[in-house]
Amino acid sequence: HCEATIHHLFLNRKNMNNSYMKLNPPLRDATRQKKLLDQFSIGIIDFLVTDHAPHTIEEKEKDIWESPSGLPGLDEFGKIVSWLIIDREIDPNIILKSTSFNPAKFLNLESRGKIEIGFRGDLTIIDLKHPGKVKSERIYTKCGWSPYENFEFPGSVRNTIVEGKIMSEYDEVFI
Repeated sequence: HCEATIHHLFLNRKNMNNSYMKLNPPLRDATRQKKLLDQFSIGIIDFLVTDHAPHTIEEKEKDIWESPSGLPGLDEFGKIVSWLIIDREIDPNIILKSTSFNPAKFLNLESRGKIEIGFRGDLTIIDLKHPGKVKSERIYTKCGWSPYENFEFPGSVRNTIVEGKIMSEYDEVFI
């Protein structure tokens, strides 16, 4: 199996300007980023994932050698999916397979991974006509920062649905 992180698809070495962007494996140049996007777009990559290493600002502001590796990214997953669909013209079925069907099959989660009667009903609805700009004050991750700060994406998550119950609408989470 093969996975790719959202940050390796969206970011490249040009975005590495401080210890906040330290991660393993490190970001690559734009040529390798494009090759990874090409492989993803034809369905070669089985899983689209986040690293989701929510290190705090204090941890990431340390010297590059002392700062921990990893990036948060769960909050921006849907926005990056909108970028993949709109800007990179990746078939939504490729994304669906890599984010839902393949993980459910791999983990033997028989009641997940499809939109069918009898399945769990965990869905993320992305509004491709509602642009979203990333702002740290609108992030739910406890680390309080994002590597995508100030990036404008072509779409955003309209709803998160868990077991058929709407849990969020745009940036408002219902707890």
